[in-house]
Amino acid sequence: MLRRMGVVCLCLLVCAALAACGREAESTFVGEIVAIQDKAAMIAVEAGQPMEKSGDRVAVQLPEGESWKPGDWVEVGYSGDIMESDPLQVKVSYVKKIS
Repeated sequence: MLRRMGVVCLCLLVCAALAACGREAESTFVGEIVAIQDKAAMIAVEAGQPMEKSGDRVAVQLPEGESWKPGDWVEVGYSGDIMESDPLQVKVSYVKKIS
């Protein structure tokens, strides 16, 4: 009986861990890439976005496999807190080109 309870608890723990790994973006913002250095981009946040309350520029890591250039408009999904640095930083979930 005790062993069965241990197995059930272990299964629940593993399921919870797997669910946490697949978390989607909690928030998003739209902006324009204004500069790229290595694999990082400086994004000017579009006016009126909630992110703009914290700052108007965000540094993000760009995913590989796509051609990025200044002037591209992107949607950035992120989770967690906004790091109040200059420029702002976030934990990026995804970056997708919208124009």
